[in-house]
Amino acid sequence: MPIFAPQPGDTTADRGRLAALDYRRVLEGIPPILQAVVDSATRKVRNPRRRKRTRKSAQSGMHLLMLISVGIFGHLTSYDKVLRPPFVPSGPRVAQPWVTETEATFKLNTRFGRQDFIGVVQELSEVPQMLLTRPGTRGYKFPKALGIYVVMRRLSTGGRWENVEREMNVPRSTLCEIHTATVAALYLAYRLLTSTIDFRRVKPMFRDWIASMAQDGISGTPDVCFIMDGKAWQWSKPGSGMAAEELAAKVAAHAGQGYNVNLVQRAYYNGNYRLHGAKVQHLLEVDGVIICYVSSVRVHDARMYRESTVEAQLSTLYVVEADGTENPFRPIKALSDLAYPDTEHCVRQRSQAALAAIPNAANRQAAEDAQKKDQRVRGQVECSFQKVMSLNALNRDKSKFCLLNSAGVAWEYTQSIWHVEVLFANLHTCLYGSQVTGFLGVEPPTVYEYLYSANNGFMVEV
Repeated sequence: MPIFAPQPGDTTADRGRLAALDYRRVLEGIPPILQAVVDSATRKVRNPRRRKRTRKSAQSGMHLLMLISVGIFGHLTSYDKVLRPPFVPSGPRVAQPWVTETEATFKLNTRFGRQDFIGVVQELSEVPQMLLTRPGTRGYKFPKALGIYVVMRRLSTGGRWENVEREMNVPRSTLCEIHTATVAALYLAYRLLTSTIDFRRVKPMFRDWIASMAQDGISGTPDVCFIMDGKAWQWSKPGSGMAAEELAAKVAAHAGQGYNVNLVQRAYYNGNYRLHGAKVQHLLEVDGVIICYVSSVRVHDARMYRESTVEAQLSTLYVVEADGTENPFRPIKALSDLAYPDTEHCVRQRSQAALAAIPNAANRQAAEDAQKKDQRVRGQVECSFQKVMSLNALNRDKSKFCLLNSAGVAWEYTQSIWHVEVLFANLHTCLYGSQVTGFLGVEPPTVYEYLYSANNGFMVEV
């Protein structure tokens, strides 16, 4: 029976503090109990040598149990706001880190140079110049540049908020609110840019992209301008707290089944990958720009292809000839693996059985050579996943991505994190290029060209 019973409306921090206080009471009572057990065990042994060995063994067991108890106590108190030392600023707040930090430190913290960062902030004109941590209330007002720096700093280096707290002399709670508000503003302003093809920008570039790749003989399939694949993104296990119980009750009621908390676990677990989380689909343009879609990790790649409207978007794209007209006999193609359907606009990898079934030896050899070239091109979509993961060290710590928290289901917020990471990765490609643009030989757009459609309202949701 807990000493401090949980109350309705308790947050995760409250529940952690109650458990820590409970355990501290137990921990204070363990040493005298263990000492009494040791004394009782050794008092019954008459042989002095055997008594000495028994006492030593009992003391070792007591020491081990104490270490385990202290470790559990430390884990519980890590969530305890009461026992966490209060924030004591060591100086004035750092309002402009891009001014006070050195060039090397700033690039390590954000992955962007100082002048490039200032240019990116200016080009992100859809985000208001001043943001509010809690809209509609008396929240903390902060400039857009500071919010973007905090988000880049958090995503690029990961780690603990306390590190940023010490460096910027800003309380951890304020930094968390700045991060959440800025991510929401970026996602709201540029969600279509990271999830939809920018038809205005890419259509005039198709002929140049195709000519550039054909000149070097990179692709075995003509008119390829996109590469597509899906990848699992690991999150922490949903858990079985109050939010999980509420969600499981809703799922059970919707399905007409009895209450089962495992329904939540099952909804975001994939036995093939053996992890909880989400699945991310990348539609990679040959100029290095990424278009993404996030879904449950249980969803198959072919289903994501249909649900993300990528199929509908690709079906409208054809090569624009020199006279400005579209050629209906030259559809723009996207390379994919065997998980995707084989259509006019989606060219999937051929299986070995399909290649072996080609009767003519010369045609079979030509098809195998074309497939080898396409495999090297198809591998570039893996580089796009690696770029997003390498630029954002936070992705390597699955505990930072929770489907459920004390506020409820965090799916929308966690989904928006990947879109913001893709936005920053695309801006990084525009400024510094990438492995994709180096291999395919296609120049990436400038930051101004990439953001122009979104900044001027030309993006249309499909």
